Amino acid sequence: MQTNKNLELVIVNHKNPGNINDFSGTSYFMTEAFRKECKNLKEFNDFESSERFQSIVKGNFKKKFNSVEKTFSQYLLNLDTKPDFILCQGGNSMIPLYKHDIPITFWHDSTWLTLSQSYKSKKAFSTFKTNYKNFYLWDKAVLERSDLIIFSSEFIAEACREYYNIQQNKIKVVPFGANLSAPPNQKTLTESINSKVCNETLNLTFIGKDWKRKGLAAAFNLTKKLNYMGINTTLNVVGCEPQLPDLINSPYVIIGGFLNKKNTDHLKKFESILLNTHFLVHPALSEPFGIVLCEANAFGVPVLGTSIEGLKTIIKNGENGFLFKKNRFINNAADKLFDLWTNFDREYHSLSNSTLSTYHESLTWTTNVKVVRSILEKFK
Repeated sequence: MQTNKNLELVIVNHKNPGNINDFSGTSYFMTEAFRKECKNLKEFNDFESSERFQSIVKGNFKKKFNSVEKTFSQYLLNLDTKPDFILCQGGNSMIPLYKHDIPITFWHDSTWLTLSQSYKSKKAFSTFKTNYKNFYLWDKAVLERSDLIIFSSEFIAEACREYYNIQQNKIKVVPFGANLSAPPNQKTLTESINSKVCNETLNLTFIGKDWKRKGLAAAFNLTKKLNYMGINTTLNVVGCEPQLPDLINSPYVIIGGFLNKKNTDHLKKFESILLNTHFLVHPALSEPFGIVLCEANAFGVPVLGTSIEGLKTIIKNGENGFLFKKNRFINNAADKLFDLWTNFDREYHSLSNSTLSTYHESLTWTTNVKVVRSILEKFK
C-alpha cells in the first residue's frame, strides 16, 4: 500500500492524546500513527466531559452542540490551509451540527446505543430510545451527518445498519491496534515461546479494570477446573482489585493490580507478565472491541474468549486464539487446553507464531491507520 504524505488531516480528539492511560491509550497511539502517515496533521481537542453529558441528559441538546460547532468552525477558519479531511476520534460533539464542506468521519468502537447494551433486541432498542432520548438523537445525528463512518468491529457496524438504517457503503470496518510503544523484538519473542513450551505450569492472564463485565469470575473458574483436571495452572490478574474472596485467597491466583504504562517499572512488569503468559483469558459478557487482545497478540499470546461482539472481529479461531459460547466457556475452554497440553510443544509453537502473524497483518496501529488513510483518499 503506497503512502500519500500529501494528505492533510484534522484529527479531533475526544480524549487526551497526551495521556497514554486515557481511553486505554487509544487517543495517543491513533494520533501518533496518523502523524507518521500525513504530511500535515492538525489536532483539535474536544474532550467530552461529564458536565457535557449531564447537560445533554438534562435537555440542552442543540444548545450544547451549537456551542461546540461554533468553536470548531472558528478553528477551521483560522487554519492556514484547508484540510482534505476531518477525522473524529470517537463520537465527537461537533458532528451533529457540522456545516462545512470538508468531508468528516469518525472512527470509534461504540455508539451510545451499543454502550448501553440495548442492541440485543428491537424491544431493548425501543427502550433505549425512550429512556435515553437525547443519546439516541446524538447517535442518529452523528451517523447521519458523517460522510464516512468507521467502526472497529463488525458488531458495531451491524448494530448501526440494523437500528439506524445507515446505508451499507457509508460504513467501513477497520480494527484499532495494540497500544504499545515498543512491542518485543523477534529475539525476545522466540526466547519467550521456547521458554513457555518447556514450562510445567500453564500461565493464564486476565487483564481488565471492569473485571465483572470482562469475566474475571469465569477466568477464575476455568483456572480451578484445569487444576482439578491435573494441569498445574496459575492466573495472573492485572488492572483491577477484585472483590472476590475465593479468588483473593486462592493459591492459583497472582494479583498484580493496576499497572500504569507511563511508569517504567509498571511497564516492565506488564511486559514480563505477557512474555510469560501462555493465554490471555477474556470471557467478557460484553465487549465492543478489546484493545488488550491486540496487545496480547503482539507478544505472541493467543486469546481464550467468548464468542461475542468485538471479539469476533479480533480473534480468528485457531489463528490467534479460540472463542467459545458464553454459557459453555469454562467447559469448552478447559477441554481445548487439555487437548493442547498433550502435545503442547508443537501445538503452542504453531499457535503462537500464527498469533504473531495475525497481529502484524491486522492488529497494529501502523497497519490500520494506513487502511483508514486509503479509505479517505478514495473518498476524495
